[in-house]
Amino acid sequence: MFLTLLPFRLARPPHPFETKPELPRSGGPPGNRRAAYVVELAIPVAAVAGVFDGLRQNLVVGLIASVGLMVALAIIALRARHYVRGKYLESELHLARLVQRDLQPKPHGLSLPVDFAASVATADHVGGDFHDIFEAEPGKIAIVLGDVSGKGIPAALLVSVVQGAIRSSTASEHEYACKRINCMLCERTACERFATLFWGVFDPVTRILRYMNAGHPAPFLIRQMKAHVEHEPAILAGIETQIIRLDEGGPVLGLLPHAHYSAGAIKIAVSDTLILYSDGLNETTNRNGEEIGMDRIEELVSGTASTAPVEICERLTKEVAAFSYAVAPADDRTLLVVRFPQDRAAPTNQTPGEMNMPAVA
Repeated sequence: MFLTLLPFRLARPPHPFETKPELPRSGGPPGNRRAAYVVELAIPVAAVAGVFDGLRQNLVVGLIASVGLMVALAIIALRARHYVRGKYLESELHLARLVQRDLQPKPHGLSLPVDFAASVATADHVGGDFHDIFEAEPGKIAIVLGDVSGKGIPAALLVSVVQGAIRSSTASEHEYACKRINCMLCERTACERFATLFWGVFDPVTRILRYMNAGHPAPFLIRQMKAHVEHEPAILAGIETQIIRLDEGGPVLGLLPHAHYSAGAIKIAVSDTLILYSDGLNETTNRNGEEIGMDRIEELVSGTASTAPVEICERLTKEVAAFSYAVAPADDRTLLVVRFPQDRAAPTNQTPGEMNMPAVA
């Protein structure tokens, strides 16, 4: 630290009526004015650098934070409109998902002579799978499960069109209705937009399930053989469960404008169980990229002939989830299980069998 004493002289301003005094020859101050002294304190920078390091660091950090805040505010000002728009679209998608869920049939909300349960897992906010059970004509029950290509909003829009067309058709027009839907999709949608569909109509009086499969994975009809062992050959006496695949119909909807569709029919036995599913279920992959496949699905459902539909849904859903090890499915998964109880008005002395019915259209 240095201490320096320096003389400091300040001249008095002259008065306008005062004559300028003559400077003394000795060079001293004018008149009787005394010299003034000030103290100047000089401190080397190196001596205080350590004291101001923290202050300098805080200043630099504060400047950087201020610049970052200004940049963030500028980005928010530029993206605020897009952010608000995105939140609006997100809320609309949430509402669309709720509407799609509310349109699904409720097991306890319908007075139908069948028991059913369903499980739906979508890969996006809204899905491209749909299922429905309703009374198509007085006394006849329509069972529907379809899958539109893709997922998200485009698939959901096409789902509403196909489902509305099915609801507006009568139960006796399987082939003609499928032909109309196929022509409509071929004319109004792009070639990459198509749909698979299983559409069955069950008559509790005759116990005939008349169905049409348009390129959809063939559902499983699980039948207990204990009640029919006495009518079967001895070689079948040890078989407890029979699995029938319902694959009669035609190609997918929306690809071939002149496609031909034919309906199949099968006699439903007492307590038969129908298991319908979308391809997102049997095409579920694990960590190694291996699909669960139809054989595993068939093995899982083979022992569920006497199980309640709700339990079958829970068991299959858990098995598929355990196989995939994935949090969210890569494709929409829909499972529908329908149990046909015994109807007192239906004749029971006939042996169930599978029949093919010619096309009407």
